[in-house]
Amino acid sequence: MLERCSHYAALPLRIVLGCSFVVLGLQKLAGYFDGPGLTTTAETMAAGGLRPGGFWGWVAGCLRLVGGAAIVLGLLTRWAALVLALESLVATIGAWQLTNVEFRLAAPAAFVALALLGPQRYALDLKLPRLASWSRLGDTRGPASKAA
Repeated sequence: MLERCSHYAALPLRIVLGCSFVVLGLQKLAGYFDGPGLTTTAETMAAGGLRPGGFWGWVAGCLRLVGGAAIVLGLLTRWAALVLALESLVATIGAWQLTNVEFRLAAPAAFVALALLGPQRYALDLKLPRLASWSRLGDTRGPASKAA
């Protein structure tokens, strides 16, 4: 019975991870959801040695916001997941404070799993042929072709 549903495995992962990173991006950029906002994020980046802090704060916030939205929509899913996995790993290594350690370790692992799974069902990657071929989703040898 579960085998019939296996092509939906990426969907809850995409929704939860993507929405989490959209919220993190909005926290860093605009201070929504009790976030620090760009000024505090820039100060934190500069204190960590990333100069100019404003630029790197903006880059980190935009990566999380745009990447999270791409994950939810299933837009260039594998590439977005790999970029966010790398960004999460850099943020984890660069954090001198050990807060949210569980999330900081689980997020890169989940993004790597999502990159390996591909978008599966209900993704823009599958609806746009040019994206499907660019993301190698048209490959007839892998599990992604079963989802299409």
